Amino acid sequence: MILSFRKYIQYLGPTSFKEKILAGEKIHSIRRDEKDRWRSGRKIQMAYGVRTKYYECFASPLCSGAEKIKIKWTGRDYKLPLGSIPEIFIEGKKLSYEECEELSQNDGFESFSDFCIYFDHDFEGKIIHWTEKRYSK
Repeated sequence: MILSFRKYIQYLGPTSFKEKILAGEKIHSIRRDEKDRWRSGRKIQMAYGVRTKYYECFASPLCSGAEKIKIKWTGRDYKLPLGSIPEIFIEGKKLSYEECEELSQNDGFESFSDFCIYFDHDFEGKIIHWTEKRYSK
């Protein structure tokens, strides 16, 4: 199954996702999965330029598992740089702020603030893993 990655994210700049994946710094990806397709044992084709003549598959690991994730934005808190931060639940477990920072960095973002800029709305999906790291344990 193909996982398409962006080279650039508006407001955040270049992602360096390919380099971070190959260096072992980005260890999962968060995606919608309405049809429940992602599960352990499936081959992942990590690529840029999907469905274009610039298609580049740069890694092909096996999916080691998937965890359900829910991002829920709450009311505003003007003491915070972004005005508010979301609550993040993995397999029903609410993450602490420190765990949110770890999740963000493991997903290839420089900070939880950058993660919040990208995921700026309520979201439900899966964390697609290709390592043994899990958050719900």
